[in-house]
Amino acid sequence: MSNSFKKVLYLGAGSDIEVVNYFPKCNEFVLIDTQPRSEHDTKDYFYEGFYRAKFFNRVIKKCKKYGFILNETIELEPNYIKNIKTIETSSEYMNKDIIDISNISDIPYINPHLLIFKNHSKNKDNNERIIKYYISTNILFNMTPILKNDIKTSDTLYVAGYHPDIILLKYIKNKINFVGDDKTIYFSEPDEDENTIINSMSNNNIHNKIKLNDWFDNYYLVWRKKSFVIVCDSLEDIDMKIKLINKRKDF
Repeated sequence: MSNSFKKVLYLGAGSDIEVVNYFPKCNEFVLIDTQPRSEHDTKDYFYEGFYRAKFFNRVIKKCKKYGFILNETIELEPNYIKNIKTIETSSEYMNKDIIDISNISDIPYINPHLLIFKNHSKNKDNNERIIKYYISTNILFNMTPILKNDIKTSDTLYVAGYHPDIILLKYIKNKINFVGDDKTIYFSEPDEDENTIINSMSNNNIHNKIKLNDWFDNYYLVWRKKSFVIVCDSLEDIDMKIKLINKRKDF
């Protein structure tokens, strides 16, 4: 089963580098997050209150914990900062005088960057492992050719916590694995204003309803406490198994 996980895509990954433990034979991980630029990103808009200054160092530290060392840093859109037309500052940030838009260039990693981490200790198939982390990257308006290719060539989508926007499906060209997480809610009251893959999958959602089998051919559930992957039949089955795990205190 685990042989099918060769390239795992994970949006909204934050500093959740533990994902590498759940797919021990996976050679490549593609992580994407809008941090540190913003935890609630909006096009052409920067609000200091949503900037996460400690994010970069936290990711470096977590990657090192699992044996992944930063090998290369690539700035993907050096001119993105020039498109930012609006800046708002919190009262505590006023003391730092970041009010004039020209000063935004002093804030690290506002532009989309690709961080490439390598682990030379090899995986279970004796292959070198790699993490490609796209930071300050929003798939709605920071889509680059290299990111498109990494999405297109991924064989697994891991959805944990954050629900990716439905536009992601535009870049998926072949059927892939859907992997859920036992700490994530997949079925709740659908929000008509939330255009995510999960919301669109809901049977109660009358807008943008999609057929899961058009994009996903296998379903799995990551059981974090046990660090292994459970085979499932569908998203509904993932949800059912999560409820079962939560009921069983002896698990």
